[in-house]
Amino acid sequence: MIEIKHRYTDVVLRTVEDLRGADLVGADLGGAYLRDADLVGADLGGAYLRDADLGGADLGGADLGGADLRGAYLRDADLRRADLRRADLRVAYLGDADLRGADLRDVYLRGADLRDADLGDQWIIQGATSSQGYAFFLERLTRDGAPMIKAGCFRGTIGQARARWSAPDYHRGAVVGQELIEIVDSLVRIAEIRGLMK
Repeated sequence: MIEIKHRYTDVVLRTVEDLRGADLVGADLGGAYLRDADLVGADLGGAYLRDADLGGADLGGADLGGADLRGAYLRDADLRRADLRRADLRVAYLGDADLRGADLRDVYLRGADLRDADLGDQWIIQGATSSQGYAFFLERLTRDGAPMIKAGCFRGTIGQARARWSAPDYHRGAVVGQELIEIVDSLVRIAEIRGLMK
């Protein structure tokens, strides 16, 4: 049996036979110490992993869809082919993590540190935060045909973003619309400077 302990205490959060392929759907593993754990193919969908230490963990092919990973430590974690759709990674540390082939659609990344993470052919650029409090991202993920703008609940192509926020009937008004278009344009310029877009 494997005991999953809290990151800062010796409290046992859960006991399992094996972590590889484990069914941990919805498990409360907040603050768990899982450094270097073998969680290949584990189902952690909807799990609470806030502030968990997953440094160096092998999460290849794991299902982390909808998981709460706020503040989690994932340095050097192997997340290749992991399903991270709708996962909350706000303020998580993913330095040097391997995210090649991971499904990052609709992931919450505000404040996440992706420094030196390997995204493979995918890329994400975090831009400014609007006066309404929405963090802007320009991303091209594995399943996207084109770079996409993500801000709040909006996710669409650059053209769709510009059309939405420049429309005369935009519900927040022309000044706010112009601000949002400026943020989009700055993200596009950064992508061009980095050689990600032409």
